[in-house]
Amino acid sequence: VVSTQSTGVLNYYTNYYYKSNLSMLIVCILALLISSAQCVTEWRSDAERGRYYFYPLDVEPLQLKTDSELSRADQVRIQLKTADDVTIGVFKIVFSVQPKYYISDCGGWSPFAVTLPTEQDKLWIITKTTKALLVTCNDVEVANHVFEDDTDEKCVPSWSQEAGKIKFQNQDIATDEAKLKVPCDVLPDPLLTVPSSLPIEFGGEVEVACSSQSEDSAVITCSEDTNGAPEFVYTGSLPSCTRTVTPPVTLGKKRS
Repeated sequence: VVSTQSTGVLNYYTNYYYKSNLSMLIVCILALLISSAQCVTEWRSDAERGRYYFYPLDVEPLQLKTDSELSRADQVRIQLKTADDVTIGVFKIVFSVQPKYYISDCGGWSPFAVTLPTEQDKLWIITKTTKALLVTCNDVEVANHVFEDDTDEKCVPSWSQEAGKIKFQNQDIATDEAKLKVPCDVLPDPLLTVPSSLPIEFGGEVEVACSSQSEDSAVITCSEDTNGAPEFVYTGSLPSCTRTVTPPVTLGKKRS
């Protein structure tokens, strides 16, 4: 015979076990959703100099690969803007005998906090928030620049803005590859035509029509779906394209 007290204890632990496991399940589902919602990126060795790429640096750390030798004075040079084209500043790395980094409006050049890893091939991860800029090199933290600790009064107003665009400056000869958002290369309707060639970089717009002579057109933007994969989006409706089918030619009966 099980007493009422024992039954109550059993029910308590049963409910506790159920709720605990349910909570863990919810946490796992949320973690999966968050990880799948991050933008899809790929390693690009064709990153153009002097053009802006849409990149939410305050959300997604930027990864770079370099193989510059120290003392050659090669530089990584990245200019940042907000999504609304407000200038934030420039971040640089120089591969001098004593390598250092530079954050515009934040005190100029600064030595790295520790000695850089000795490998010539280096993987850099640049993480920015509204509070600081963190740099790792081959999994070693080499800089953690807190904006409010900087003596330059322009540092916080400039770098507390969220970055939405990045540009590799023309003087950047050190960046070999960068992990950037994947461009769009599949139109929403295969019958549509574009005046320029695909792919279209993330954030870029292009006008589409059914043919080069068509007056009915729409503007589509390279964005991403709920999983972060590249996808063209648009407002309103797309031109309704119809495929022209040429009827078969019927040969007449040969006269005798």
